[in-house]
Amino acid sequence: MVKYTLKRFIQAIPIFIGITLIVFVLSDAAPGSPVTMIAGQAGLSDAQVEALKIAYGLDKPVLVRYWFWLCDIFKGNLGISTSTGVGVSKIIGQRLGPSLILSLTSLVISVIVGVLLGILSAYKPYSFWDKLASALAFFGNAVPSFFMALLLIYIFSVKLKVLPASGMYGPGAKDLANLLQHLLLPAIIISLQSVGGYIKQTRGAMLECINEDYIKTARSKGIGEYRVMIHHALRNALIPIITQIGLSVPYLIGGAVVTEQIFGWPGIGSLMVNAVNSYDYNLIMGITVLISIVVLVSNIVLDLVYAALDPRISQEA
Repeated sequence: MVKYTLKRFIQAIPIFIGITLIVFVLSDAAPGSPVTMIAGQAGLSDAQVEALKIAYGLDKPVLVRYWFWLCDIFKGNLGISTSTGVGVSKIIGQRLGPSLILSLTSLVISVIVGVLLGILSAYKPYSFWDKLASALAFFGNAVPSFFMALLLIYIFSVKLKVLPASGMYGPGAKDLANLLQHLLLPAIIISLQSVGGYIKQTRGAMLECINEDYIKTARSKGIGEYRVMIHHALRNALIPIITQIGLSVPYLIGGAVVTEQIFGWPGIGSLMVNAVNSYDYNLIMGITVLISIVVLVSNIVLDLVYAALDPRISQEA
């Protein structure tokens, strides 16, 4: 297992370099730059603009700049934000906590609801629970998140006035109850986008397991239905469910851009939008590093879980 783990981490290094290189080149190719933005706001002369380009290192070829940036990254230096003058590591650190709170809450909600409804759907196909699960999965995938967010804000914040419409805390409040009130709506919106995948994966995997001979044998021995479904069927259906969890983690960290913008949640998604709008290359790359690491590590952890559930995987690799 140790050899397999080291191999997976070594394989992740060129993938990380490829992801960051593509984002770096695309950012450089986009129209505009931090220099042109600063020059437009401050009314700098051509000579001052050239001096600013040299100060930011933008006078060098893009691959040379990427090499210097990559060397700094491996030294633990993410650079300075050109829009705020604050260290990129500090800015991301301030936004990482709120993003983790929102993403982990959404993950827990979607996994619990999706897996439970998936089990009920498989246990009683074409029943009320199966139809409810199918409707929820279709609804979550079909309705745009921004529309659902605005609808819930209108119902619970504008009309009923029971939940806040934006922010992470209320004015002068930092307690857990206030946080939970602000967290509920955005967490539900993000959960709706992924709960359908858990329902489908759980239902399909459970139906496949239920028809296996070992399930029929367990029932013939008089084992209770609850134990058959949980201890036998669900245990053998875990791999596709774990796969779905691993695939949803990157989205939960960096993909909730629209939801964070609508609810004014101070997370990584809204920070990325601000970085792109201000042509803040260092901040864009810092967020790219974070999301890339999350994606790669989640995939490695996923592979290790596979290997733990089925030792043949690590032996074949």
